[in-house]
Amino acid sequence: MSFYGGRRGGNGREFLKEFFAQGRPNDYVALQAYLTETPEIQKAFESLRRLLQRKFRQAATFGYGPRFLHSTGQYHKGGPNTGLFLQFTADTLEDIPIPGSSFSFGTLRRAQAQGDFEALQKHGRRISGIHLGGDAGKGLNEFFRILEETIGMIS
Repeated sequence: MSFYGGRRGGNGREFLKEFFAQGRPNDYVALQAYLTETPEIQKAFESLRRLLQRKFRQAATFGYGPRFLHSTGQYHKGGPNTGLFLQFTADTLEDIPIPGSSFSFGTLRRAQAQGDFEALQKHGRRISGIHLGGDAGKGLNEFFRILEETIGMIS
């Protein structure tokens, strides 16, 4: 697992403390998953969304990328600067070539995630990313462990 877009160095707890310390009244948290949709991943993100709502008493949204780019993605970049964005990515284990193209679906998804990340940064949005590694489910479990250790330290 690796963390990007925020503090350089440090550990996951420091990264998350710094990320959530950026929050202001009336902000929301947007969880963006550039991951393969599975029932387990869906359940994990719904749990995470509810946990963040309870802890911070603010709205938390969840969407799979690049799908959300056609709806809420426009609001994220063009609406008020009230979002804290966490982008989740993972390695592509079973990549599929795109017929007639020099790149694969995995490459396309990574490019869309990177493009969205950079566009949010360009618009001055507060975005950080978590790369879950080769096993998204295992990576999410590790992320939850770090978040649970951290959440009590966040006021």
